[in-house]
Amino acid sequence: MQSGAEGSALPAVVARGENEMRLSRKIRNAMRRERRANPSAEDIIRRQKTETPEKRSVRERAEALQGELKSKGVTWAACVQAIKTDWIAQLKNKHRD
Repeated sequence: MQSGAEGSALPAVVARGENEMRLSRKIRNAMRRERRANPSAEDIIRRQKTETPEKRSVRERAEALQGELKSKGVTWAACVQAIKTDWIAQLKNKHRD
């Protein structure tokens, strides 16, 4: 199939600036990780405005549970899953000393 043929979803010609560089996958993913790990104040405020009461409750309970069990290697995802499935007692039992 030719580039730019009828029915093609891609444009025939893609214009690029002379000084535009493509980022490697590793660099792009590293930038995403950094942005997610350290969100801007605007992102945090926007997230809190759109958060439903149910999600807020889950987040607050997960924060408390992770604060309690983080030193034992429990991840954020495990805390959220335990809260949503009501397996908090089993999670605490699994990671007791």
